[in-house]
Amino acid sequence: MIELFQYPPAFNLPSPSPFCVKLELLLKMASIPYSNRYDADVRKAPKAKLPYIVIDGKQTIADSELILRYLKDSGQFSVDEWLSDAQKAQCIAVTRLVEDHLYWLLVDDRWLNDDVWPILRDNFFAGLPPIVKSIVPGIVRKQVRKTLYAHGLGRHSQAELKYFAERDLAALDVLLGDKPYMMGERICSVDATVYGILSSIYYPDFDTPLKAIALDHPNLAAYSDRITGQFFSDYGRRHRDK
Repeated sequence: MIELFQYPPAFNLPSPSPFCVKLELLLKMASIPYSNRYDADVRKAPKAKLPYIVIDGKQTIADSELILRYLKDSGQFSVDEWLSDAQKAQCIAVTRLVEDHLYWLLVDDRWLNDDVWPILRDNFFAGLPPIVKSIVPGIVRKQVRKTLYAHGLGRHSQAELKYFAERDLAALDVLLGDKPYMMGERICSVDATVYGILSSIYYPDFDTPLKAIALDHPNLAAYSDRITGQFFSDYGRRHRDK
């Protein structure tokens, strides 16, 4: 049995983390039994990040991509077997676009946006003791700012970040085209990656610059709603349409 350690639902999402949403969707699309564990202390998590899984109470694996590798190697995830070598290469390229670039634009859009920051602060740090809660959020936010600067995106103006986001989302839109899924008529693992980030942009009920850009891509919104309807029917479009 797989225990999935992740952040609890928030912002009209099964998890506020795109990587947690990605991993839960991977398990769902392969019909792999699992149970959610929302009591994880990220400070004690492997690599100090969520999500991670524990298999039969013994083996622990962290990082969504490494977990996917385990699921494939163990014969539990066969959803990608129909992909050609060229399509597999495309999947890797799209994953890098989403997780190594667009994700960091989302981080800036959430953590460094003064309008959104109070919402994040009150959600992520709600369980801390009062004195700690008055200190830790500010420290974490400063660390996020430093991380974005080290990454490179934090060195750019908001206008430049907007340009990058427009290009990333336009590329995903063109790649999807009129197909139901990123690689064609059948869902595959890269759809979990893309859905993880798009749902995190579209479904929270607060407005951000990145969400405004994404709303100019109804094709991607419909794609997100399609996957939500299949796998996460308690979330998604019904929240966005309120």
